[in-house]
Amino acid sequence: MRQPVFYLPGGTRYVADFLCFWADGRVDTRDVKGVETSEFKVKWREVQAAYPFMTFVMVKRSGKGWKEEA
Repeated sequence: MRQPVFYLPGGTRYVADFLCFWADGRVDTRDVKGVETSEFKVKWREVQAAYPFMTFVMVKRSGKGWKEEA
């Protein structure tokens, strides 16, 4: 699913890039980042605190490839 919206306390919202449903039943949220802005860092912490039952994965450029961070 592309660009799921998560509502945060205070009326703000976080829009991830992808919501992934895996064959083994896992569900995780993925956000592909080129640059981490200060606004993103705050929302990233807030969404993880507000939705502790979800797995949030950030995908970042690393050299010539991509690196996943939970």
